[in-house]
Amino acid sequence: MIDSHCHLDFPEFDSDRADVLSACRNLGVDRIVIPGVVESQWDSLAQLCQSISSLYFSVGVHPWMLDKTEFDLTQPAVLHQQIKQKIQPFVHNRRCVAIGEVGLDKSIAIEMDTQLRVFQQFIDMANDFSLPLIVHNVKAHNEILFALKSVRNGGVIHGFSGSYELASEYIARGFFIGVGGTLTYDRAQKTRKAIKGIPLTAILLETDAPSMPLSGRQGQRNSPEFLPEIAQAVAELKDVSVDEVIHQTRENCKALFAFDR
Repeated sequence: MIDSHCHLDFPEFDSDRADVLSACRNLGVDRIVIPGVVESQWDSLAQLCQSISSLYFSVGVHPWMLDKTEFDLTQPAVLHQQIKQKIQPFVHNRRCVAIGEVGLDKSIAIEMDTQLRVFQQFIDMANDFSLPLIVHNVKAHNEILFALKSVRNGGVIHGFSGSYELASEYIARGFFIGVGGTLTYDRAQKTRKAIKGIPLTAILLETDAPSMPLSGRQGQRNSPEFLPEIAQAVAELKDVSVDEVIHQTRENCKALFAFDR
């Protein structure tokens, strides 16, 4: 199994990261993609992934981290040059498989114009370096769907929550749907209906650990160790075998991220 979105480098795992990875191997979780969230983290993230063969990473600035970045967010031309200069050593690293986590979030105080400016710059980087996008989206579907028209290499809508029709629009743009712990909650009926309806060939499994705990584990640290439970939930929802879910989502991940390219 491949966890397509897990923040394994976060401090929540500092005390037992090796144990978590050992447990993952025993459970069949043999690859993990760790998204970048701010440029100050990219160096340590690359070093972690270079040291452990099952780990891969992406580079981006999460909308929540825009007040932590040192990039000049006010001038698009300057911003473009700063990001391009900073990002180049990483995108040529074979362990770097995507641009992200980037996107839009209407639940935070940072102005949407600023978020859009940064998002578009990272879309340009994904196009320039022929990499897929890992997209964060909170209450900004219309803006994101419009922005994705210019994306050339597809990507994944991380932690998808929404209707079947919306999921289908993203798939039509060449994007996979990231499915995680949300699926395990009975209240997420719209999202469950969407995942049931879309083809398995459009789904990636993810935990978003240490966030997004599965139902029954609210308030606890999430972990890539729980990815098999997400695979089981998808299998039950779509009335297919868990082996089929594991096989197809693995193939989907390999197609999108081109591991060891």
